[in-house]
Amino acid sequence: MASQKDVKNRIASIKNINKITRAMEMVAAARLRRAEQRIEQMRPYAQAMRKLTRRAAEQAGGIPRVPVMVEREQEKRVGIVLITGDRGLAGAFNTNIIRDGMRLKGELREQGKDAVFSAVGRKGVGALTFRKDGNELLTPPR
Repeated sequence: MASQKDVKNRIASIKNINKITRAMEMVAAARLRRAEQRIEQMRPYAQAMRKLTRRAAEQAGGIPRVPVMVEREQEKRVGIVLITGDRGLAGAFNTNIIRDGMRLKGELREQGKDAVFSAVGRKGVGALTFRKDGNELLTPPR
């Protein structure tokens, strides 16, 4: 049986843990609000990029000389671009992207196609370098 002093120490410890947890929740809420504000500020930029891309695709539709727009009967080589984060602070985000890329590579290999990886972001570059799969690794400027 625990003594009265042990029980009081345990109660104080739990109160401290509750305070720390509340402080962490407040920090997380503030970060979430800032992220939402940044997303809101990026909306006009994203809309302009969609419009630009749509216009470019419409104009390229009539130009047969653009190699990317030409349909091919047989695909021998497929490029996979993995866009990951620079830090591991997004839960399983980076892991899931890399795992899906590897799964896609396996599916393409079963179809007799060669998959070539390009990676953007330190986590993707690191994973592909470790697996020796990275052909063209793009890292963001520091």
